[in-house]
Amino acid sequence: MAAELTAIHDLDCPAGERSPLSAPYDHGARVLLLGVQANKATALHLAEYRASCIGKHLVAKRRPVLVDGKRRWLTWEEMWVDDHDFIDVDARSPRRSRPTFSLPLSERRDRVRAPQLCY
Repeated sequence: MAAELTAIHDLDCPAGERSPLSAPYDHGARVLLLGVQANKATALHLAEYRASCIGKHLVAKRRPVLVDGKRRWLTWEEMWVDDHDFIDVDARSPRRSRPTFSLPLSERRDRVRAPQLCY
């Protein structure tokens, strides 16, 4: 299944419908954050792609990419993403009312929220 979930990753869609973030969600996947805040949850960028909101826009990108084993400079446009409000989104999430529990993770203990961790 991993090959199926990661088969599509278009250069101009790093975190949207044609990226490895979309397929797991479409198959019912959940996100578990261990030791990080929501502003490090790359999966929230998929929500940015899917949301209808003011301010969405494209930005030009240019990078060297291997194409048929040769380095080429490619130019494309992709949606601008920003994590500035992810902490606020997390704080307002209904899952905040779910219980937390502790699990031993290596030599320290971290708090882990109950499993339904998607937005």
